[in-house]
Amino acid sequence: PRELNSENPKVSLHAVMRAWLPLADSVMEMLVECTPDPVAAQAFRVARLMPEMRTAAANHTCSIVAEAELVRSCVAACSASASAPIVVFVSKMFALPYTMLPSKGLKGEELLIHSQSEPAGECFLAFARVFSGVLRAGKKVFVLSPLYDPVKGDDAAGKHVQEVELHGLYEMLGQDLRPVPSVAAGHVVAIQGLGQHVLNSATLSSTKNCWPFSSMTFQVSPMLKVAVEPSNPVDLGALVKGLKLLHQADPLVVYTVSQRG
Repeated sequence: PRELNSENPKVSLHAVMRAWLPLADSVMEMLVECTPDPVAAQAFRVARLMPEMRTAAANHTCSIVAEAELVRSCVAACSASASAPIVVFVSKMFALPYTMLPSKGLKGEELLIHSQSEPAGECFLAFARVFSGVLRAGKKVFVLSPLYDPVKGDDAAGKHVQEVELHGLYEMLGQDLRPVPSVAAGHVVAIQGLGQHVLNSATLSSTKNCWPFSSMTFQVSPMLKVAVEPSNPVDLGALVKGLKLLHQADPLVVYTVSQRG
């Protein structure tokens, strides 16, 4: 009380409270003190994050199961070795305008971040965490859906596994993005180049012989059901495309298309 300014007590009280309990420092200290480090956390969470599928393995698939278990052990150890298999989990896709992407690369070179014909377009970035190995920009990885089974493999249509090349990696600093050449296990990263391949969540791996991460579970479910239709039936395709983008940006949104449109 003796430190309060009688002329402007509200400002002085705010200054005293901020000095006594700074929010940013308090939250950061709580995270450091209460949150286990990645190595300790993954050791006991891997059984739930990356469950082994109980598939009857034939003799010719024993090598597949063995490699999948090796990958799983690297995830449990949070191995940041360059020789370790790459395992990344994408938990969310978020959209932002192309103009918000960095215009210059790591060496100051100009980046062609968007097409000249679509200067106001948006792109989807994947919010992901590296659980094993070192993820590098330009690397080709396999995108595994939660239903993928490495023992059974996948059909020719590639419904549950796709091979894609990562266009760019970004370190998220508040609202800013900083391009980085690589990200080691234990860190989070924004990935460009997965917008057409990941709907909500997926597992990225350097090998097909990998158990996918289990689907994310939410404590709530959609509660409101709304029927929408275009005023012009010709625009039904555009409406469905917009709903797909909404579903991709918000995993709690579920949409269905009836026979009547």
